[in-house]
Amino acid sequence: MHEALQPNPPRLTLEESELSLSLRAAESAYCGDIREAEAFERVERARLRRKAMSGGMAIFATIAALALGRQMLGSHSYRAEPAIRSESLGARVKADSRPARVPPKEEPLKSDVAMLASKDVALVPPQRRPPSPAKRRVAAVREQPASPANPALCRKLAADHDAEEAIRCFGALGAGTGIDAEVASYEAARLSAENSGDPLRTLRLLDEHEQRFARGVMRAEASWLRILALRRAGRLDETLARSEALLAAPEGRPFASQLRLLRGSLYEESHHDCAKAVSEFVALSGEPGARGEEAEWRRARCLTTLGRKVDAIDAHERYLARPDAQHTEEARRQLAALRH
Repeated sequence: MHEALQPNPPRLTLEESELSLSLRAAESAYCGDIREAEAFERVERARLRRKAMSGGMAIFATIAALALGRQMLGSHSYRAEPAIRSESLGARVKADSRPARVPPKEEPLKSDVAMLASKDVALVPPQRRPPSPAKRRVAAVREQPASPANPALCRKLAADHDAEEAIRCFGALGAGTGIDAEVASYEAARLSAENSGDPLRTLRLLDEHEQRFARGVMRAEASWLRILALRRAGRLDETLARSEALLAAPEGRPFASQLRLLRGSLYEESHHDCAKAVSEFVALSGEPGARGEEAEWRRARCLTTLGRKVDAIDAHERYLARPDAQHTEEARRQLAALRH
């Protein structure tokens, strides 16, 4: 059994023994050689040196990360960052100064190629990056010829009295299908008939319209337009035949008064056949408006030419009774001549 230790044992240096005397002598010699100020300064310099070295390592790591990031982004060259200085109690740390990579030599542009080309040296122009799909679509749209966008554009051209452009515009729209194409095809022929002075072109446009829309909703209008074009072209017999066919068709009823006046005028002026002319004009007797007025005046003249005195007097009196009579002076003179 070991003897229990005292809670606060006495120090050896306090004892009067050979060992305690030696310890006290060594302590006096050791403490006599220590200079506290110099020792503290050495310890502080060592601490600051360790701190500066750790800060320099952090700076080196930052520069290395920046260089790696530039290289990954495909940079052509690496430029060394300005030297980073860290001063702490006289300690200076300089940043990494690695040499920059030499950038690759770029190929000359086309202008440089033209300047460097000679008869002895054949230089191949550099391959340029192909345009993006969006740029190709824009270029394709710009290279396309101008075309009518919609019927509103064609109508605007017609309203601006640009007949030729309007005819081409409606003709392009008429190449399609459906009711819009049929109306556009008819409009092209109508503008040609009213503005171009070329009845043969109008007839060609109507031939194309009839081939494509023979049973279309505009067939009556197209037939009437053909009759007018035939008359302007001097094809009078064909005009009379076409007008008679349209009069007999149900779709020709809205054009009955125009057809009667046209047929009577052709018989009177071109065929000099007042008997047939009167039979056409009588159908318009009493009809209001310009067509009725002209038909009654022409009928009165034809009856006078035919020598039908009683009918001629009655026709002139009926004509003078119209509120819209345009030939009153001539009608009165003829009426007076008929009564004598």
